[in-house]
Amino acid sequence: MTSNSETNNRKTITCVPIVSWLQKIALYETKARLFIIGSNNTQTRFRVLKIDRTVSKELDVIDDKLEYTQQEIRQLLAMIDVGNRSSKTSHQSSLNRTISAFGIVGFVRFLEGYYLILITKRRRVAQLGHHSIYKIEDTQMVYIPSEVDKSNHEETKYYKLFQNVDLSSNFYFSYSYDLSHTLQYNMSETLLRKYRITDTSDQKQDKTIWELGLGSGEDSNHLTHKFEVHTGGVRTKPNWKFVWNEYLLQNLDLHPDWILYICHGFVAQNNISVFGRPIHLTLIAKRSKKFAGTRFLKRGANCEGDVANEVVTEQIVHDASISSFTDGFYTSFVQMRGSIPSYWSQDISKMVPKPTIQLDIIDPFYAVAGRHFNQLFYNYGSPIICLNLVKRKEQKPHESVLSNEFINTVNYLNQFLPPKHQIDYIGFDMARVNKLKDANVMTRLAEIAYYTLKQTGIFQSKLTVLNQEVNKSLIQKDKRTLGGYRLNSGRILQTGIVRVNCVDCLDRTNTAQFALGKVALAFQLYSLGILPKPELEFESDTVRMLEELYEDHGDTLALQYGGSQLVHRIKTYRKIAPLSSHSRDIMQTLSRYYSNAFSDAEKQNVMNLFLGVFQPIKGQSIWDLYTDFYLHNSLASGRQLAGSHSKHYTKWWSDEVVRALPRSALEFKKGTPDSLICLTRDIGVDERTDGYYEQYRPYELTVFTDSLSFNIPNSCKDFMPNFTADYSPFSVRQRPGKRRESLMGSSGSKLPPPPNPSVSGRASTSSASSSASELESDSDDDDDNGYDFANFRTDNSEAEESLPSHPSPNHIIKMNSDHIYGSLVKRPLQKDIDLYKNYLSIGTNAGEIRESSTTLSTKTTKQVNNLDEYTDTAFSVKPPIVSNNSLNQYKRYIELGKTGTTKISDKTMEIYKNYIKYMDKNNVNV
Repeated sequence: MTSNSETNNRKTITCVPIVSWLQKIALYETKARLFIIGSNNTQTRFRVLKIDRTVSKELDVIDDKLEYTQQEIRQLLAMIDVGNRSSKTSHQSSLNRTISAFGIVGFVRFLEGYYLILITKRRRVAQLGHHSIYKIEDTQMVYIPSEVDKSNHEETKYYKLFQNVDLSSNFYFSYSYDLSHTLQYNMSETLLRKYRITDTSDQKQDKTIWELGLGSGEDSNHLTHKFEVHTGGVRTKPNWKFVWNEYLLQNLDLHPDWILYICHGFVAQNNISVFGRPIHLTLIAKRSKKFAGTRFLKRGANCEGDVANEVVTEQIVHDASISSFTDGFYTSFVQMRGSIPSYWSQDISKMVPKPTIQLDIIDPFYAVAGRHFNQLFYNYGSPIICLNLVKRKEQKPHESVLSNEFINTVNYLNQFLPPKHQIDYIGFDMARVNKLKDANVMTRLAEIAYYTLKQTGIFQSKLTVLNQEVNKSLIQKDKRTLGGYRLNSGRILQTGIVRVNCVDCLDRTNTAQFALGKVALAFQLYSLGILPKPELEFESDTVRMLEELYEDHGDTLALQYGGSQLVHRIKTYRKIAPLSSHSRDIMQTLSRYYSNAFSDAEKQNVMNLFLGVFQPIKGQSIWDLYTDFYLHNSLASGRQLAGSHSKHYTKWWSDEVVRALPRSALEFKKGTPDSLICLTRDIGVDERTDGYYEQYRPYELTVFTDSLSFNIPNSCKDFMPNFTADYSPFSVRQRPGKRRESLMGSSGSKLPPPPNPSVSGRASTSSASSSASELESDSDDDDDNGYDFANFRTDNSEAEESLPSHPSPNHIIKMNSDHIYGSLVKRPLQKDIDLYKNYLSIGTNAGEIRESSTTLSTKTTKQVNNLDEYTDTAFSVKPPIVSNNSLNQYKRYIELGKTGTTKISDKTMEIYKNYIKYMDKNNVNV
């Protein structure tokens, strides 16, 4: 929150993101040059890049940064064509158009010349307000030098290795929306400011910033602001940690419209149709390119504090009936996954199912973990909540080695933080709890989710039902208050983040993230005014949609890191997985084992080459390296000196981070010169700042069935039962044809669990669908509740209450048709019976009259018998009675048709003759 003096002097600037209008690209080539012509969709504005092909091992790209009209670009191409013709081929064109594309990924060089990588196919996968998010469907590499040296065989090997990067698999970009940042950052105010930190050199150096009182987050005691009024478009720098083509864009002096930032991960969007009102649910997962790799080859963290398998997942819910980014209502919840921040690995030299976990380097002051958590404080603020799902008690230490290391890390780092900003550690032995007979993993995770949201809150772009004073008493009575940071405008920011991990950060982690997302979704819909209270049932269409979304999310991330889809799915921990899933789980386990053993090394080389971690040089090949440890650790390789990495053993955090807490320092500094790329002045309607023009595209013909809104999964079309009278996506469904046993024991169901899991199809805790690494426990202490740390408290008296697994006669529930068929058969209401009788009476009297035993109401019988028109039947028709007047009129009509019109009277003929004489006298032409 800003101070009053700052608020009075500050001018809030409403900026809009700049839309890159270079969305069509044509590649022309001559023998000496490559020309890249970029244009907008209507081909009225153009830019040109010229690439020299005569220099073999250097990249010479010239961007004049000028804008051309269509006539000017035609004249330029004609001049280039004529200038490159020789005397022998003067009648042939020397300028050839070779490729049409939608964007430039970048440039890469191995040992010889450079390659140009172009996006040739794209597909729109999500829409956030005016902003479209595209998935790369196909790319093409173009060798720039005109002469190809085929004698270098290593060049060919590098080219084939680089081609193994499947850019058509889960790589995303946008022309206007910054995927590398969160929605909260993208929607936050852009205040053009320059600030300086007040000099504190005269203060005692033995005091920390907390003791000096500068860690308030108010940003008023130590910062002096100067603001520049600006209106128009703004483009901020991306978070390079999530930009996977950063290496491919290095050393390029290009106009920002040419640059696309490519992110790797998962993007999907669904439509929750609330009685026709579109509520879009979007899931965006961004994988970090730092310390990126495969499962067993990348564990723990590097010396920079970057952890393996780090993925930030953002769940966005917004009202799609309002397309404006400023007038619409958007909510989001951000969580992340990542390996335990320490130097640890697993020995894969021996072919065993569970390689031994070992701590490689002893870090007594936990410097690596300090750098990691300092990054989290910088990007997301406080509190940082660590949800550790690793086992903590084992007869033979395996996973517990990591749990103990993580607990010691958090305890050490928390010594030097004030209580309100300390790292919050929650240990939850998910495998142990899943083994307990009467335990419910999802209920425990929901309790953790409520606790987490109470600390961090969710992002809300507007003042809504959830943050109004009138509803605070209701929410507090319900014990579901939300945290966050409230601005003067009413907007609420999420402060801090929940960090989820297990050993691999795959199966257990994905289930826990789904549980967090489910609780967050309830609050998001409640804040939108959709739900009367923040609760969602498991068997509703909305939660089934969310579960499927997180299943796809988990499968995609598991394939990227582990080489197979999820082995233990959400249904496994809900204990409703059918027996048919066991064979699938075994196949996924074998696929993951094969990938880790035989293909992970090559995949790691591909990532190192694509990300520029390894840069090819003669005499040193990537496939000859024994290890890539020195490539990912700058301190070990000597690229950075030890002194530049060292900090105080007690001061592991940065001052700029502390000054912004509990807010994110990254968001707090938005608008400084270091965070901006370019600005545009407001000069009227411009397609670079007109979001409506970008979204609705009035210049092109759009087929409705091809639009994104029509094709994204819809709760009514894809999840609602075919025969239902309840169209609410939040109602509990017991669909006809669904196995009754799959509903028993689920959340929100009053039915007891079936007695025999092998008969019902439910996954037993010792079934084949759960491997030993996840669901076995080597400890005899089965009465433990699974929680691990003192600063997480919950009352489990209500959660522990459950129906017995084997119902006694006192607990038998009478089954009716509602439980079996999804609809309850009962006696109709009296008004419905009367209505049906009226329908029968009309049908009976319209057909053949027969004696019926059906007793009709007196009022209805009188009405029917008094109507002559109902006396006709399908077997006989009584002619109607017609009056004499009607008969005579009909006869005259028939005679007129036979004889024609009657004779004209003399009076009428006289009038007509006088009219003709008058016309002739006055020379009037008829």
